[in-house]
Amino acid sequence: MKKSEEDLYIDITSGDFFPILEAIDQGILMADKHGSILYYNKTHAKMDGLDYKNVIGRKMVDVYDLDENSSTIMRCLKHNKAIINYNHIYTARNGRVVNSINSNYPIRKNGQLVGAVCFVKDYEYLDGIIKKVDGSYKKVPIQNETRFTFKSIIGSTRPMIEILNKAKLASNSPSPIMLYGETGTGKELFAQAIHNFSFRKPASYMAVNCAAIPETLLEGILFGSTKGAYTGAMEKPGLLEQANGGTVFLDEINSMPIGLQAKLLRVVQEKKVRRLGASKEIVLDLKIISSTNEIPQKVIAGGSLRKDLFYRLGVVFLAIPPLRDRRGDMDALTDFFIKKHNRTLNKKVRGVSAELKKHFQVYAWPGNVRELENLIEGAMNMVGNSRLVQRRHIASELIFSEETEDLFIQEKTRILPGKIGREKTTGEISLNSKDICAVGAVKNGMEDDTREKEMIVRALINCLGNVKKTSEKLNIARQTLHKKIKKHGIDRDKILEDLEKNKIEKSLSDAGGNITLAARNLSISRQLLNYKIKKYAIVKESFRKNMS
Repeated sequence: MKKSEEDLYIDITSGDFFPILEAIDQGILMADKHGSILYYNKTHAKMDGLDYKNVIGRKMVDVYDLDENSSTIMRCLKHNKAIINYNHIYTARNGRVVNSINSNYPIRKNGQLVGAVCFVKDYEYLDGIIKKVDGSYKKVPIQNETRFTFKSIIGSTRPMIEILNKAKLASNSPSPIMLYGETGTGKELFAQAIHNFSFRKPASYMAVNCAAIPETLLEGILFGSTKGAYTGAMEKPGLLEQANGGTVFLDEINSMPIGLQAKLLRVVQEKKVRRLGASKEIVLDLKIISSTNEIPQKVIAGGSLRKDLFYRLGVVFLAIPPLRDRRGDMDALTDFFIKKHNRTLNKKVRGVSAELKKHFQVYAWPGNVRELENLIEGAMNMVGNSRLVQRRHIASELIFSEETEDLFIQEKTRILPGKIGREKTTGEISLNSKDICAVGAVKNGMEDDTREKEMIVRALINCLGNVKKTSEKLNIARQTLHKKIKKHGIDRDKILEDLEKNKIEKSLSDAGGNITLAARNLSISRQLLNYKIKKYAIVKESFRKNMS
């Protein structure tokens, strides 16, 4: 007779089996009945990226970002019964996210509960084993015509690491996810990766671009139809019904007609869908991912997105950073696209020239990662037998124009225009100083290098880092100014960051520490403001004392 899960447990009345557990190739963790860790094998430590010696004796909730309800081993202890083959995503306190399959069993001694043991299998490792063993799976590594996983996403900068971790944590939740990102940032890639990271991976993934389908057709595509519902209507399931049990991705949701948004809202609320012309409703179990290429608050204010639908679909809101905010990933992305198109174009390109890399770093990339790939692919068609992509191979002259650098500076200083608001003393330079250096002073040369550097820095500050305007202010050529900036080791990025930090601190002070009000005053989103507060290590609580 097969035992029920309530009858499954480990009895440690006799025998010492700890040496055996070290030889097992899956993670094993034992905790006492209070949740303190008694045993933690090296396999589990490697999976979590932790030192097993520092884990023993600590509470589960101190080692992992879990509580007694989200921790499988704590639930096992609480209910005194086994939890078997549970797909679980958890985060260790070091920030590592692990996707695993857990089996938890109560440990009893002489019939009394004394603790629990958790056997942890790495989901990604098991997935790899399946791919090697099953030939049919190998031919179609990911089902439902999806191509991307989180391994497909290139990014090691802080903004990307943060958004990837959040996306992984939200993938197995039933809550809807809304992706916000400019054109070309990879919203479809993220949607597919979330699906393929979740337990819904074997089920359907259906995607529809709401902007690409006429309003008259979109309703039938989403909800389906019954024969006779309208002229020419056939018995046909809709996309939501076809994706039942899996994931549906509604791209550019802000382009969906308002009337249709109201019908979608009811589906999301009731978790039921009814075909056009039908009386019967179908119960849905769906992971809904939506996206918008504009800030939701903006499209809501413009009447393109219902506020109540946003609240329903944006339970988890993920803002994918644009390429200009993750320039540290530029080299990795460039290398990836070169290798990709080496294969498709039968080339042997090694990389891009140093000059081109410099232009890549200052260009604003309005088309984001997609624009970068298209530019590289176009250039590689022009390289001939060259092993490096050079400036002459680039079809677009935009990234080489004199305005390009200024566009980049404008983007970096978009919250800076206006008065800084308070004076920052740095020894010689005042951010509110009207003492712009005399025209032609630098051009005529100065014996005192310190004075020359001070004058250039002051001019850069007053011109918000814009080289063109600074050179005009100093009455010298741009090339001369560039040489002097290099000569004195002047860090323009640091100047801009100091300006931006001061502007943020002033706005927080005026708003009494209220993030929403400060973001509104700066004309940026709360999410962007929170990111910059973290970036500059600003202690926002210190501004609450100014509240009246």
